[in-house]
Amino acid sequence: MHCDGILHEKEAKAIQQIAIEMGLNPNATKRILDLMHKAPNAMINPKLLLKVFQEQHN
Repeated sequence: MHCDGILHEKEAKAIQQIAIEMGLNPNATKRILDLMHKAPNAMINPKLLLKVFQEQHN
């Protein structure tokens, strides 16, 4: 997903559904998708990724 540099609507919905099934916070997942969209190469620093999900657990 997003490997072609474009995040299609179906890909975003699939990511959100997988995240819900994994028990991840939907708001954090949406934030990650927004960060991916804004990143120049769609890559997110792993530390930032963990921080976003950890913020939701506090």
